[in-house]
Amino acid sequence: MAVTTGKNSTTQKDFLLTDPDVDEVGVDDVFGGSAVIHGIFLENTHGSTAAHFKAYDNAAGVPGTTAPDIMIAIPGDKEHAWFIIDGIFFTNFSYACVQEDGTSGTTAPAAAVKLHAVVR
Repeated sequence: MAVTTGKNSTTQKDFLLTDPDVDEVGVDDVFGGSAVIHGIFLENTHGSTAAHFKAYDNAAGVPGTTAPDIMIAIPGDKEHAWFIIDGIFFTNFSYACVQEDGTSGTTAPAAAVKLHAVVR
């Protein structure tokens, strides 16, 4: 299943980004330009080990070589919600998810990590 974005009506400003399998293969510049992230919900409910979601403010974040601008650790068998009222501005929103924390790491999570993000 692919990355999807959408909104419920033409009057809404917020989009919902859904990616059912975030892994070590980075998703680059998902919106083709700037975006403000207001919430991130991550599911690692099928993984027995921790996963690390990494967001990059550039057109091509590369896990293992590019330092992430945001990193969220999700323990195994858990979910994590992160909400930012005023949002965080990204010029180019790119992301990936790996087992290792920090800049290094290119190992795919033990199981599919699901991403849902509220974007304006």
